[in-house]
Parts: sequence; structure tokens; C-alpha cells
Amino acid sequence: MKDILPSPDSIFMSPPPSKIRRALAAIIFAALIALLFACSDSSASPPIASAATPPPAPTFTPTPAPSPTPTVPSVISHSAAISEDNPLIAFVSVALSSPARVAVEYENEYAGKFRTALSERAAEHVIPVARLRADTTYEYAVGVETPDGALAYGARGEFVAGAVALFATMRSEASGRSSQSLILTDY
Repeated sequence: MKDILPSPDSIFMSPPPSKIRRALAAIIFAALIALLFACSDSSASPPIASAATPPPAPTFTPTPAPSPTPTVPSVISHSAAISEDNPLIAFVSVALSSPARVAVEYENEYAGKFRTALSERAAEHVIPVARLRADTTYEYAVGVETPDGALAYGARGEFVAGAVALFATMRSEASGRSSQSLILTDY
């Protein structure tokens, strides 16, 4: 019975250090080879085909006929007019060849560039343009929404914001005596 069972000392004995080094080197070498194959560019070299498997048959995929692209409606006419009620609001009227959404981009050299919100889908639009400065010339461009959601600008024009009548007739005159200076202090 002694010969069948290993001795307790032989169970817990470790292999010699040279065998451990060889086993670790083999594991590291196998991991490096696997990493090289995993990271290699498969398109750089075709896989090696064995003699037992035939090459795959070429496949033919027909290209579909191009679908007609939807066209962007063209601007038939456009004009700008200053509001009768408020000289700091203009209305840009736009007629399109077919219904679409429209925005107006307007600018001047002092205030910069602005854009109105997109209108509802229609063939005729009247777009209010606000945030204008009195007696100032503005250039505008009509943008028509394309099928992909971008704006295609084409029609351009200009308008002049009106004068504000209230301030044009107002006069100011200083009268009375001077008061003490205002002193600002920090606490």
C-alpha cells in the first residue's frame, strides 16, 4: 500500500526552478503569438487556404437604381416691407414653387447676423423680422429648408428700418439748478 500512495512530502514539493522558468517562457511566448495574430491587419495578407477547402465563389450584388432626389422649392418672389404699427419690425413676403419651410437671415454691419425661426410648411410666407435698429439698412437672405434639414439660401434683398417717431419729435432741455455730486463708496 505504501507504493500506491504518494508520500506527503512529494505532494507539496515544487518542481525545480528551471522547469518553472521554461513553463512561464512557453506561456508568455504563446500569449505573444496570439496577440500578434489578433492585432495583425487581416487585409494586409490574405489568409492561407488549405488544399482541402476550395476558394469561395465570387458573389454578385446588383446596385440599386438611384432614387430620384427631392428638389428644393425655388423662390418665385420675395419682398420686404416695414410694419405700419412699428418701424422696428419688417415683414419679408416669400412665394415658393412648392410648399416648404422658410427662414430669413438678416444682418447689418453694426448689429451682426440674425435668423428667424423656421416657418410652417407652406407655399406663401410672411416672415416677421424683429430686433431692428432705427434708420438702419439691413441685408436679408431667404433660406428654404432642404430634404436633409439644412437651409439653402438664394434670394437676397435689403430694407431700411424706419425712424421712431416718438424720439424724432422729442426735445430735452436742462433747467433748474445743479445738485450735489453722487459719491459711491465701498463698505
